[in-house]
Amino acid sequence: MSQSNSDSETYSVRNQDLIRKLKKLIDSRIGSVKLTHVRGHQGNYNNEQADKLSKTGSLKEEIIEKDEK
Repeated sequence: MSQSNSDSETYSVRNQDLIRKLKKLIDSRIGSVKLTHVRGHQGNYNNEQADKLSKTGSLKEEIIEKDEK
């Protein structure tokens, strides 16, 4: 999977499997979803909180995923 930005530059997209799952979930929900890019490690409070949660979650022994429809 590749993506182009507004400057016509093409780059490779990482975590394609996760992006496809996320897109499927977004497409199946009612209402709109707005995605906003936030540069990591730039002092954004909400990004720092999300980083802490992801680190905590990664230390758990079992990850339970919601059944995909």
